[in-house]
Parts: sequence; C-alpha cells; structure tokens
Amino acid sequence: MRRILNRILASNLRLVLLIVITLLLSGCSNLSLQQKPQAGTTEDPDILKVLVWNAWRGGNEVTEGPEKILKVIRDSEADVVLMQESYDINGERPLLGAWLAEQLGWNQYQGESPHLCVLTRCEIAETFDHEPWHGVGARLVHASGREFLAWSIWLDYRAYIPYVIRDNPQISDEDLLKSEFEGSQRLPQAERLLAKIEELGHLDSDLPLLVGGDWNTPSHLDWTRDTATVFKRRRELDLPVSLLVESNDFKDVYRMLHPDPVHHPGITWSPMFRGTEEKEQGFDRIDRLYLHDYCRDWKLVPVSTTVYPQVWEDVDIAVPDRTFPSDHSAVLVEMKFVERPLEPGDPGFTSLEVAEWKVEASARKFLGDQVDVLFTLYRDGEKLASPRLWVIENEPSSVSLMHEDFALTAGVDAITGKDMTRVTIQIEIEEDGAVTRLPDASIEIR
Repeated sequence: MRRILNRILASNLRLVLLIVITLLLSGCSNLSLQQKPQAGTTEDPDILKVLVWNAWRGGNEVTEGPEKILKVIRDSEADVVLMQESYDINGERPLLGAWLAEQLGWNQYQGESPHLCVLTRCEIAETFDHEPWHGVGARLVHASGREFLAWSIWLDYRAYIPYVIRDNPQISDEDLLKSEFEGSQRLPQAERLLAKIEELGHLDSDLPLLVGGDWNTPSHLDWTRDTATVFKRRRELDLPVSLLVESNDFKDVYRMLHPDPVHHPGITWSPMFRGTEEKEQGFDRIDRLYLHDYCRDWKLVPVSTTVYPQVWEDVDIAVPDRTFPSDHSAVLVEMKFVERPLEPGDPGFTSLEVAEWKVEASARKFLGDQVDVLFTLYRDGEKLASPRLWVIENEPSSVSLMHEDFALTAGVDAITGKDMTRVTIQIEIEEDGAVTRLPDASIEIR
C-alpha cells in the first residue's frame, strides 16, 4: 500500500512542487512539503519513547504483578522497554517479557538471558547477545523507518555504594571506590559490556545507540559538592562506572534534561522499600539510559523524562498490595528524531557554480526505495529557492518553475548500483531566450 501511495505521490509531484517552489520564490523560503503533527502529540512520527525498568522478579512479588506491569507500560505509551528481571511468571505463564509482548501485540528479544529483555512495538531487525546476565541488544526499526540500536543491561548488585558508606561512615574514598571492582564486579562487567558493544561496531555506527538498565551504582553526575551538602552520605566523588560509560562518548539522558542533581535527583531506588529505624535506605538514581549518537542523517534529541511512580504510595501499604509493582522506579524518556543538515564535506552533499548561479545539493536514503533530495539555488549569493523532492529509486522525476526573470527546469534521477545509489540533478535556466545548463550535480549515497 505504501508503495502505491508513493507512486501516486510521485506522479503528482511535479504539480505540487511547482506550486511550492513558486511560493518559495515569493519569499516563503522555509515552506516544506512535509505535513507533520505538532511535536509532543501521540501522532508525531518523529517521537520515540523508551522506558527503562527493572520490573522486579517477573512481577511475582505483588498481587497481579504482571497485570500491573502491563498497565504501567500501556499508560506510559512507551515504544521500547529495556527491561530487567523478566523472569518466569508464577503458574503456567511464560517469561514476563514474552507474556507482555503477547498481551501488547509487540515484539521482544531475551535470547539466552535469564532476565534481560528488549520489549518493543518496533520491528526487530537484528539481535545481539553479551554475557546472559549483563546485556542483550537489538537493532530496531522505528515506525518512521529510521533505525536505532538498543541494549538492556544489568550490573552486580553487591557492595552497593550507598549501603557501604551507610554501614561504614568513616570509610575512605579509596576504599569506597573498591566497591566497584572488589566488593562487586560492576566495573569489570561494564568494561566487558562496552568492549562487546565496540566489537560489534555499535560505537562507530551511523545509528543512534541507547544503553539502559539497572546499573546498581550511582552516577558521578549525582555525587557532587552540592549533593554532598544536601543529601545524606554523599560525597564529591568520581564514581568509575558512570565515568567509564561517559568516556566512551555516551551521555546520561536524564542529566541532559535535568543537569542539576539537587533540584532533580531522579531517585529510582527505591519507591518500594524506604528503610527502617535500624537500617536507613540508600536512595539513589541507579536506573539510567545512556545515548551514543553520531548518526550522520538523524540525531535523537531528548525532549522530556518521567520517573514512575510520580507519587510514592503510603509506606504502610503491604508490598503485595502495592499498585506500583516494582522496587525500582521506571524511567520514561521521550526523544525526537531530528534531521541533521548535511554540510560541505559530508557524504551526500555537493555544490557547483556557473557564472552568477550556485547550487548546493544533498541526498540521503529514506524509507527503503525513497531518496530525499534537497537542492538550494542561489544567484549572486542570494538564496532564491530550496525545493525538496522525495524520489523513488530508478524512477526519474522533474520539476519546472517560472520566475519573473527566468525559467528553471530540474531533472532528478536516482539510479541504484551494486553498493550505492547515484543521484543526478540536471538544472537548466532559461533567461531572455538564452539557456544555461549547469553541470550535473552528482551524489553517491549508500
């Protein structure tokens, strides 16, 4: 059906572009052929919502836990859930992730992991495995046709730093940091995880990369001079796991949106267990999503984030009766795909000049057999028009326009080859009976 609609669009493209470019030449230089809903609406095709959540022992600790987990996911309107503790549901039901996928009509991948799951409404194009307890990943295809990489991860829970400092307040910074590689294996596990991601080529990929889960350790972005003043048992400390992730060019998405850890602590451990008079809880933000984004064509821009439950339940409610079914908060991050304009020197960009005329052109693949072509026409440095065409591969297209001083005709071909598509733009300008044909603008895209 989409291909039929694309052919209909292509057959009428000349008329549409003639109208649009005429408006552009009248001064409406920012007019676009694309008609998109406003950002932030559920219909916005560029929005991606990712939920990071340790769902707690397959939902088995709370009455109707799986059903309550299902409700949280539905209410969040997430597109992807990077889930931990997707264990067998008590009774005759399968693993939690598989059951949720069945209920939602989604896809899921857990591989050989006993508890890590990528649950998604997106198409799963490829899957990746690491150590079963510590990482599973997938290449996903968003409803817009854009692809991205997503990993669900979990690290060692032992020697949790807030508990270590609670139980030994006089511990030195040096000994406290040993919790990450002697008391637990979090740092070595994180090193091996990132090494695997690099080995798979994900750190060099043109696709946005998301890595999220239960890190079981705080972030150095939250243990600062200010938070050490405001919160109990915090220090200004270079915590090694989050520093390691950051050193591999990842960004903490929550802190991208909320850089002040005093006003936005983002606590995820624990809304269920608040501590006792004998043992105070070590509240912290240990469930995090990281973004590694060097995509040439599109970037993911964080828009908003929500930590569930937004209001903690009364601590006196018995655990099996809780409405929110996990001991970890769920972190929802809304992001938006934003186009990166191509610039001189980028693959897919070219420019040419003849006399007073200049053309800058760019092309990139989009949605299978479509090519997004943009060319901007200048005269004596003045921008006259910037028409955009969506061309179907191997189906020539053209556009003509009339200006008070000249007429322009442009033909566009996108011919597929073995490993690439060659886009050729041919422009003729007629003025006072004389025709100027600009050299072909040729672009190779892969």
